[in-house]
Amino acid sequence: MTAFNARTVVIAAAALTARRDTILGQAGLSFAESLALRAVAAGSATPEEVAAAVVTPNVIDEAQVSAALEKLAAAGLIDRSISATTKGEALNAQLNAANARSSALLLDGIDERDLAVVTRVLELITERSATPVAL
Repeated sequence: MTAFNARTVVIAAAALTARRDTILGQAGLSFAESLALRAVAAGSATPEEVAAAVVTPNVIDEAQVSAALEKLAAAGLIDRSISATTKGEALNAQLNAANARSSALLLDGIDERDLAVVTRVLELITERSATPVAL
C-alpha cells in the first residue's frame, strides 16, 4: 500500500475538480457561481449571507462571490433582490442531482467508517492549508 501524502490529496483533488468542472461547464457556470446559486436557492438573501455561505479561505474570496452574483443576475438565474428565479431553481436542482449521482458513483462500496476518517483528515488538511509555508 502506498503511503498517504500530499501528492495523493492533490491528485484526488485535481481529478475531482476536473469532474466538477465538466458538470459545471455543461451548466455554463464557474465553481463560485454554482456555490452562490446554491446559497441563494437555500435562502441566503443578501450579498453578505451569500458570502458567509460561499467564501472559503484560499479557494473563493468575497470579490469572486460579488462577481458571481452579478453574473447570475445577468443570466437571469437570480433577481436583483437576490432570490433564485424559476430558471435558477431549476438549474440548481439539476446541479444537485448531477452532484448526487457523481458522489454516489465515487463513494459506492466505501465503508462509512472509512469515509468518516477521510472526511476528518481532509477537513484538517483544508484547515492547515491556510498556513503559509516559506520556500
